Amino acid sequence: MKTPRKHKHASLIRAWLEDDALEIEWLDSFGDWHEVRSPSWDEDTEYRFKPKMITCRNLEFPEPMRVVPGNYDDYWIPQVTSSTTTICLRWANNDYDRRVFKRGFCHTTQAAAEAHARALISLTEIKE
Repeated sequence: MKTPRKHKHASLIRAWLEDDALEIEWLDSFGDWHEVRSPSWDEDTEYRFKPKMITCRNLEFPEPMRVVPGNYDDYWIPQVTSSTTTICLRWANNDYDRRVFKRGFCHTTQAAAEAHARALISLTEIKE
């Protein structure tokens, strides 16, 4: 007997049904996310929960990742001590990866890590 195939978005659907406060977004072909009130859960479409935002000194940035990335997945962290404000890394589940994840620095996009870096810098930056 064949085991039924699990729907690609099963875990998202389950979580969404259990928590009606979660907002769903879909990814268009240009790489932009859009809010959707009643997702069709098409398996050819990428969906995600709309990122929660953190406010720091009137600057907002998306909440860091709360689920460990898969092996070899790229992730971004804020960089505050060099001329660049982000670093792209590939998850290898090593001590460094686990440490920056636990400290709340891992983001799925460069833009999110950059906004996080700007917020961190704003805390102690000397204004002239």
